[in-house]
Amino acid sequence: MKPLTTYEREIVADIFKKAKVILEQGQCDYICTSLGWALPHGTLAYPEEYRAYELAKAIVMERLEGQLSLESWLKYQGFFFPKVISPEVEQKLRNHRLQWLDLLIAEFEGEKP
Repeated sequence: MKPLTTYEREIVADIFKKAKVILEQGQCDYICTSLGWALPHGTLAYPEEYRAYELAKAIVMERLEGQLSLESWLKYQGFFFPKVISPEVEQKLRNHRLQWLDLLIAEFEGEKP
């Protein structure tokens, strides 16, 4: 992925913040889904918000290295997951996603490296 402009970094940080609120409220379980829910209705009337969504989703998917979910990525990294995930593990995954969003927000709010 090519480096983002200062403006793109700002809009990406903003949509990551919106996605975090949605995830914190328990409206969904996945970062990419919460990014989609952060879009206003009638997205075609808001091209910048849609651009932010596309960039943010591309960043998340690139970092998942071809895996479709955090669980798949962790399995790919060698972590063991039972076939049935307990509520405790689900909470740990949720916390991991929230922490990841915090890191993404900090990364894209900060100065360009």
